[in-house]
Amino acid sequence: MKTTKNIFRTARAIVAAAIISIPAAATAQTVRINVENAQFTRPLIEKLVSEYQKQNPAFSAEIVSTADGSDASVSITSDNNTNTEAIARYFLLPIANESNAILGEKKVQKGLNEKVTREIFVEKTYEERLDAQDKKELPGTVYALSGKHSTTTDLLASSLNVDAKSIRGKKVIGREENVISVVKRRPDAIAVDVASLVYDNATRKPVSGVAILPVDLDGNGKVTDEERSALKDLDTLTAYIDSHNKTSLPTGNIRLSSNNKDADAFVVWATTAGQEYVSALGYLKNNIQNVAQK
Repeated sequence: MKTTKNIFRTARAIVAAAIISIPAAATAQTVRINVENAQFTRPLIEKLVSEYQKQNPAFSAEIVSTADGSDASVSITSDNNTNTEAIARYFLLPIANESNAILGEKKVQKGLNEKVTREIFVEKTYEERLDAQDKKELPGTVYALSGKHSTTTDLLASSLNVDAKSIRGKKVIGREENVISVVKRRPDAIAVDVASLVYDNATRKPVSGVAILPVDLDGNGKVTDEERSALKDLDTLTAYIDSHNKTSLPTGNIRLSSNNKDADAFVVWATTAGQEYVSALGYLKNNIQNVAQK
C-alpha cells in the first residue's frame, strides 16, 4: 500500500514539474513594436499599449527603436487622406523662437495663408528672386529636418504641392525632437514640427521658448480670433480641427503593420476603441474627414 502511495506521489510530482517547465512560448508572445521610422510616436504607442493591456492583460509588448526587423513596425506617411486603418493622424505647425523678429511682421501677425507659408518655407525660383529684389525679406532662418526619416519635410512639401528639395532651410539631421531643440536655442529660428512635440503635455501650452505662428486652420484664407485662440491650447486645437471637415495644416497617417496576430488584434482596438486616447497626446482621430487644403 505504501508503495502504491509513493508511486502516486511521484506521479503527481512529475506532472507538477512538467507544468512548471512548460516553455514561455506556450504563453502569450511579446510583440516588439518598432518606432524607428517614427520615433516621435513613442508616447502615443506607449499610451495605447498601456490602455489595451488594461482590457487584455495577456498582451505583452516591447517598444523598440532598431534598424533590424521586428514583429510590428510603426510608420508615418505623407499622404493626407483619411484612412480608417491608421492608428492616428499627426499634423504640423509653423513655429519660431519666441524672440524671433518675424513675430512682429504685419503679414505674419495677420496670419499664415498658403502664400505667406510659401514665402517662408519654399525656395524662390530665379524669376521670383529677381521680382523680390526690391522687396523686404521676412527675417529669420528656416531649419528643416533632413536625412533618412525626414517625413515632416516631405509632408510640408506635399501640402504645398512642391518637391521636398524645394523646401528651404538649414538642415537638421535626426529626429523631430532635434528641430524643437534648435528652435528653442536659436533666436532667429523658424521651422515646422509635429503638434505633439510643439505643446507641453502637462500644461497643454506651447513648450517654453517656442511660439506658434498664427495660421489659417480651416483653409478659408484668413485667420479668425477663434483660430488664434485654438492655437494657444492643445486640447482646444485638436477639438477645433476634428470638428471641421478640412484643415490647411499638413496632416499624415500613423500606421502599424504586422504579420503577428496579437499585434493585429491591438491594431484593431487602436483604430476603434483606442481613438479616445489620441487627442490628449496631440493627434487627430483617424475617422475625421480632414483633407488638407491644397
